[in-house]
Amino acid sequence: MKFISCLLSASVLAVSACQHSVNDCDQLPYDSTVGNAGCLVIKQDKLLMVQQRINGHWALPGGTAEQGERAACTAQRETREETGLEIAVGDKLMTLENGFHLYRCYALHDRLSEAIDQVEIAGWEWLNQEQRSQLPWRFEEQHGLIDGLVQQQEALDLQQAEAAGPVVEQTDPATVP
Repeated sequence: MKFISCLLSASVLAVSACQHSVNDCDQLPYDSTVGNAGCLVIKQDKLLMVQQRINGHWALPGGTAEQGERAACTAQRETREETGLEIAVGDKLMTLENGFHLYRCYALHDRLSEAIDQVEIAGWEWLNQEQRSQLPWRFEEQHGLIDGLVQQQEALDLQQAEAAGPVVEQTDPATVP
């Protein structure tokens, strides 16, 4: 009887370990931070922003964590829900005064799609600094901070690209005449 009980317990553990919950994701497994989060996604000097349906104001994609959801997973899920873009989550940049965790994220494709969360989000766009300066921000007090982060991250991207050196195209020796 004890053997059957152990076998049953092991089966329950194996099944529960194999189940995938909404709170699981493969982003930053070492980061156990839990809470509301979003993404700073930059592409060619433009920042990914979403427009709030309720008031037309603009913000970074992100939102509320689900019960027990890690912040990196929240950032990825919310950005995907609001933009339809698949996102890879990079380093955590900071935690804002309101407790919102901000991550550097990267779009895995450039395909345009409509916002999935059409209740909250009217749309999304890649906006340069001049465009962002002319828009109403959801959190106006964060405007300067976000622009500073964009400049900082662009400088880091440039340094990393320069350190990597030029991309050398390799030729297949079998195809050289």
